[in-house]
Amino acid sequence: MSTANRSSTSVDEDKCGNFDVFDELVNELFSNDNYNDDDNGSENNDPINQGYIVNNNDDRKYNDFELIQMDKLLFLNTNTIISQSRQQSLSPLLNTMRKKITKTFRYTEVDLHELIGIDIDKIPHYLSNDNKLLEDKMRAIQPTINEKHSEELRQIAILMYKISLLERITSLWTMFRRVGMGTLELPSHIKQLDIKIWPIAVHTRIRQVENTHAYDDETCQMFIDHCLQKLNEKNDEYRHQLRFQTCHVTDYSLAMEFTIEKFIQHEFMSQHIEYDCQITLVLYHFIDEILKCHFSNENPNIKQKELLKRLCKYKYEETITKYEFNLFKNRISENCLSSSVQNQHNANSSLIVTAHRAMMQEKFFKQYAEIESNTSTNKVTISLDLIKQHMHQCQKQLNKEFEQMWHNQRTFSPDQRLTPTMVHLIDQRLTNIDARLKCIYTFKAQLLKIKIESL
Repeated sequence: MSTANRSSTSVDEDKCGNFDVFDELVNELFSNDNYNDDDNGSENNDPINQGYIVNNNDDRKYNDFELIQMDKLLFLNTNTIISQSRQQSLSPLLNTMRKKITKTFRYTEVDLHELIGIDIDKIPHYLSNDNKLLEDKMRAIQPTINEKHSEELRQIAILMYKISLLERITSLWTMFRRVGMGTLELPSHIKQLDIKIWPIAVHTRIRQVENTHAYDDETCQMFIDHCLQKLNEKNDEYRHQLRFQTCHVTDYSLAMEFTIEKFIQHEFMSQHIEYDCQITLVLYHFIDEILKCHFSNENPNIKQKELLKRLCKYKYEETITKYEFNLFKNRISENCLSSSVQNQHNANSSLIVTAHRAMMQEKFFKQYAEIESNTSTNKVTISLDLIKQHMHQCQKQLNKEFEQMWHNQRTFSPDQRLTPTMVHLIDQRLTNIDARLKCIYTFKAQLLKIKIESL
């Protein structure tokens, strides 16, 4: 089967992407990134269970923009066409256009929340009425600020937050489109393929909105384009509201605007990092899918396919334990331990509270802190040892698999050996796994640093 005509991929089993990046990270994008290196379709080739789907790349007479314009013209003149040829059925092209215009109308009726699965209007805690942090910052600029004025400034901050969120979501969906349309530029060492690959996040949203498992190129592109249009319209709406409010708020100064912007920028940093991670991961998963297609084009036999799965699995496990070990060792074992003891001191345990005199309370605290410190240290040491043992075990499995691969290369007949291209593609797959996980843990370390600094 040629690459250009490949219509689907089956379930991936190489375990190279099923990893929760952060506790609060929207992980819909790669929630089912377990895919198979097999080229042939199987009974379980539902795109819902795939990280990506490769669709037909047929040559169409009209591009989608031209079809959209023709839809409007032909839809408006449908009655005239029917009246002129009542005995004739509508042409297949007209039927296709009418289906497409129907989809467009249906998308128009769906709000942005349902389309993208994210509630833009949900207010974060740091902008809620209960949180007075922003109000305190405003009072530092203008001590006489009243409740009405404070609420007006909070609404301005909410609009700034929504605009920041919309910009990150738009960047993510723009990346989805670049991947699906094949316009995403690959690194020079990766050979591009003329295929369209749509992220599972797009499939998931289409399934939620249309209750269908049909993910053809036309549907995916139209859905993304409409989501981007809605995002841009909502962004323009909030910017218009922001301009209006800033012009009508009493005593609104540049100092206030600068302070609110800095406040939103600081509080939004975690979400900004999470979206940056998702956007970056789109590239790594796209590269992985391209490499899978290249490997499939080499016509590997069953044993060679199984070998690639095992190598990817062991490489993933070895790499993730390595980065987890380093993160735990460099961050958690130090910061969480010190903050744990300090928090116990600040909160005062029930044991310390029972002390009536200051000297007795201090004595109890020192004893309690010493016990807590020793217990936490032991827990950290045991956890590090367990992770380290698992890391070494994964390294042994990976090395053993490589040794067997090179042994087979020397002893197998030429027709059973991996081709030089296959060996190169395997190396690229493993390198991409390492790069992807390094990216994840780089972002994870940044989030951990922000969390620790906020304590």
